[in-house]
Amino acid sequence: MVRHADVRRAPVIFIADEGQSWQEAAQNWANAYYGTQKEVTSGSIYKFTWLNVTVNPAEETTQAKRKAGEIDDNTYCFAVRVEFTAESANALQSAMAGNTVKCENPAAPKDAYEFYRCCAIQLRDDGRWYGTELGTGW
Repeated sequence: MVRHADVRRAPVIFIADEGQSWQEAAQNWANAYYGTQKEVTSGSIYKFTWLNVTVNPAEETTQAKRKAGEIDDNTYCFAVRVEFTAESANALQSAMAGNTVKCENPAAPKDAYEFYRCCAIQLRDDGRWYGTELGTGW
């Protein structure tokens, strides 16, 4: 179940812990986080008309960050592949980053693009999974 909490700077998306694996929680978080771009008003510079989000565990990064004391045992690193079609040239421009390229997925629409983002998800004491986008690199 996805729930939204209202905070001052930006909405926080969290996933209730219902016994799912961290990978399932991460996929649900990523679907909610990036899925908002399909839900915004038509004409927005953030509007996507098609979206496919895939979570890929980053086990080695998770272990390295734990060993370095950067994350705790309830935090997991993962990469997200976001395949999308933008509603307009402005929406495409707002989605561009150094790793945004034409989508190679044969199931995607021909005008689709894709990008990757590094993320982490943490199970907190309140029984909720909280995700965060870290950027294009670790």
